[in-house]
Amino acid sequence: MEKWLKDLLALQETDLKIRNLNLKLGMIPTEVKALMEDLKAEKQLIKDCKEKQQEIELNLKKIEANIADENKAIDELNEQSKEIKKTEEYNAFSNEVKNHQDNIGEFETEELIAWEELDEAKGNLKKAQNDGKQTEKRIKLEAEELKELQLDLTSQIKLLTDKRNSQKENVGRKELSLYERLLSKGKGEPVSLVTHDSCGNCRLKLLQQTVTQATNYELTKCENCGHILYLP
Repeated sequence: MEKWLKDLLALQETDLKIRNLNLKLGMIPTEVKALMEDLKAEKQLIKDCKEKQQEIELNLKKIEANIADENKAIDELNEQSKEIKKTEEYNAFSNEVKNHQDNIGEFETEELIAWEELDEAKGNLKKAQNDGKQTEKRIKLEAEELKELQLDLTSQIKLLTDKRNSQKENVGRKELSLYERLLSKGKGEPVSLVTHDSCGNCRLKLLQQTVTQATNYELTKCENCGHILYLP
């Protein structure tokens, strides 16, 4: 294998490592965002549970106030009943008292249901708060790990970038110009291995003349995708 090709392949190996590390580095902000979304969702759930509990407690107070109003109305009717003289008036009094008592019965049924709902809401809130603490702990740990990973990847990229700057000095201007133009596309390997007379990048069949040039270690491009070709 010619020296220019060995130097170019060495440079490519470094560049592909840098590309892979940059891909990993680029994913970190998305992963951090996902963690923050998880935390936001947990906080929203806790908020919703609190609001639900407060809503039920407010409803209970209204029900209790309604029962108190009904009892007050009955007390007032009982006080007025002392002055009743006629049967018709007494019957009307009895019907009105019964209506208030029926209302109290309905309110008491609503109250029992509301108390059950409140117990459930308190349980949901407690669970959400406990889950929230665990989620917050997990997110904090994962965020710290991502931060450490970001620093490590950045450090590795810097070391490899210094290495590539040294390596590219060994590559000829013509070869380097073509290589870096292909590398800038960000896809595949600029220098692609010929396999079964096909380009290792686009997988299309090559002309025999092209394969022969690559076999002779000439600077050869795939006639389909333009990538540099080589054979071991």
